[in-house]
Amino acid sequence: MFDLHVAGTNGNVRDVGVDRVDLSLFAASVVPRNDTAPPALAQPAVFLGTVTQFNEPVVFPAGTLGHSRTTIVTAQVQLKSPGKADGPPAGSRGADPPPAEPTTPEETDAERWARIIRGPYDLTLRGTLRYALWFKLYVVRICFIQRVDPAQAAVGVWTIQECDKDEHPTT
Repeated sequence: MFDLHVAGTNGNVRDVGVDRVDLSLFAASVVPRNDTAPPALAQPAVFLGTVTQFNEPVVFPAGTLGHSRTTIVTAQVQLKSPGKADGPPAGSRGADPPPAEPTTPEETDAERWARIIRGPYDLTLRGTLRYALWFKLYVVRICFIQRVDPAQAAVGVWTIQECDKDEHPTT
């Protein structure tokens, strides 16, 4: 389970609620380098699972008197048995990275996830958020990468990086 912070600006006189989500979550271990370059990802990424709903509704409050209102909403996301899925659902917008190849013939994605979580790794969240406003459906494509380091005991603000829309996510 993790928190997802979603920022949105609403200039309408009505609240905007996210109706549906189609998000895929991937993890890739970080390979340390000896030089001054930032760490690289060890490819391929492990598919952890798909999120189709938030635990709580995500609603962006309406603006006032013609002024837009920017709000950051925190939604809880829960994945059951990360890495145990067979892969992203067919046709999912979040399914851009290819399925992970096992490091050894016997290693499953769940076993790779158990190994990856021990060191620094990147989580990639990719997919769509959908909402309706004034009888029209809107779809927002998102892709973010979050570096996680289990050795860091302090909880703080993480740097989130937007993925390139047309390429496999990298840092």
